[in-house]
Amino acid sequence: IASSARDTLYAYNPQELSNTAWSYAALAVTHTPLMEAISAAASARISEFDVQWLSTSAWAFALLRCRNTGHLLKAIAEESRGKMAAFDTRHLANTAWAFAVLNELHPPLMEAISAPARAKIARFRPQ
Repeated sequence: IASSARDTLYAYNPQELSNTAWSYAALAVTHTPLMEAISAAASARISEFDVQWLSTSAWAFALLRCRNTGHLLKAIAEESRGKMAAFDTRHLANTAWAFAVLNELHPPLMEAISAPARAKIARFRPQ
């Protein structure tokens, strides 16, 4: 399945890319060539990602501890900063968690997350 998907990823829309990454992460299946291909395809289309797909993609790569995807994480960070007003508490928490797990320091993103997080902190729930 992964090999077949890898050959067609550039035809996937952002939701399909995000959902594919999420599916492998949810199953705890690490397929490095597929995740690297998803990373490349997603990076090329990152401006089309909504906040759900940005957050889910970051979460999936972090859950699988994919470390060779710094270019995707940088793209997610930059795109997320411009869409921060649309992030709900789950998106904020999952994105911050993903960057922390992967030890990807992106101070502008963390600063952008902190402002709405402080405003929404009363609504945060443990996961």
